[in-house]
Amino acid sequence: MLIERDMPYSRLRNYIVDTTSYGLEGLNGKEKVERETCIKQAVEDMDKLLPNDMNTTNSKIKEYVDEDGQVIGALWTTVQREEDYLLLNLIHVKEEQRGKGYGKKLMDLVIEEASEKGLELVALGAYKANKAAVSLYKKCGFIIFDEEETRYNMLRLVNEN
Repeated sequence: MLIERDMPYSRLRNYIVDTTSYGLEGLNGKEKVERETCIKQAVEDMDKLLPNDMNTTNSKIKEYVDEDGQVIGALWTTVQREEDYLLLNLIHVKEEQRGKGYGKKLMDLVIEEASEKGLELVALGAYKANKAAVSLYKKCGFIIFDEEETRYNMLRLVNEN
């Protein structure tokens, strides 16, 4: 069972940087430059999407721990009412918790949130260089519907079987 708790804005920024920089140390040349650009863009996007920090309307930003209080990771979602979908801005599983099924559990929470809010779609952007994340999203039923230079735009129907 995962327990949800609030977190400060500074910790969210750390999650954003950690998620985007995953695997950076193994890159060089053009790939490393592209990933560094992604990190910078992700932090800029965070600031744009949260003009009122953690109090920004329609955003849910939570950290998750297990029954023993061990930090598992975090989720940041935003309801996009005008377009009627849930945007997954961040999913992060701490490095020491990876490979234990927590990514799937967090994705299930995202789909559950969208369903509870009466939304039919969940959308997200995934940096192409983050192959582990793209793989997780595909396993969870997301498809690529648009491609940019450095990232994929993906979506999933909430009631998909």
